[in-house]
Amino acid sequence: GARRLAKRKVIVKRLSAIEDLGGIEILCSDKTGTLTKNEMSIIDTYGGNQEKIIWYANLASSFELQNKIEPFDIALAKGLSVDQKKELRKIVKVSEEPFDPKILMNAALIKDGAKNYLIIRGALEAISARADLDKKNLAAFNDWASQQGGQGHRVLAVAYKTLTKVKPGQDISAESLKQTDFNFVGAVAFVDPIKESAFIAVEQARKLGVKIIIITGDSPTVAGAVAHAIGLISQPTE
Repeated sequence: GARRLAKRKVIVKRLSAIEDLGGIEILCSDKTGTLTKNEMSIIDTYGGNQEKIIWYANLASSFELQNKIEPFDIALAKGLSVDQKKELRKIVKVSEEPFDPKILMNAALIKDGAKNYLIIRGALEAISARADLDKKNLAAFNDWASQQGGQGHRVLAVAYKTLTKVKPGQDISAESLKQTDFNFVGAVAFVDPIKESAFIAVEQARKLGVKIIIITGDSPTVAGAVAHAIGLISQPTE
């Protein structure tokens, strides 16, 4: 029986799991890496100077690692020019704070020669709340981000502030990340291609009467766009 199942690409450690599977009515699925390929690439930028935006976004990445793991960082590294890649080797990362789902951003303390920067990178609402954006520019930024989300694109916003003195090994304080005097640089939009298997899975689930629910940390707009693209919902805003 196990061999027959294996020929149909089904491998189970416990045979009763097949019975459980047969009783499924709702299937919850992750989005990134399950329905999509988790292979990010830069599709657009907001803020005017594209090279500057990608540069600062890279400064808040794992740029010091030869083999990067984070898909955002891999895509951002590919967006650097040859000269920027050379310049990046001179940058010193003093300390960093990994992405925190509570504040929806990560941070890096950077030393570039005699200049010191604290850079924050993350969700648009987290960065815009800490940056020097007036109502007009904030509205334009939100409109752009909404359009990107409607196409299923994920967005990272970037801002920075200049520091006068930085000690070797200096940590990034929680208080410094709450300040609202950061300089807004811009934002990067990424596209993550949908897997071909996602379309097939949704169609097969529909025939079997199984409802699929997407569980993701992305915004409802992005999740809705992907759900609409694979035929899970009729309108992307559902």
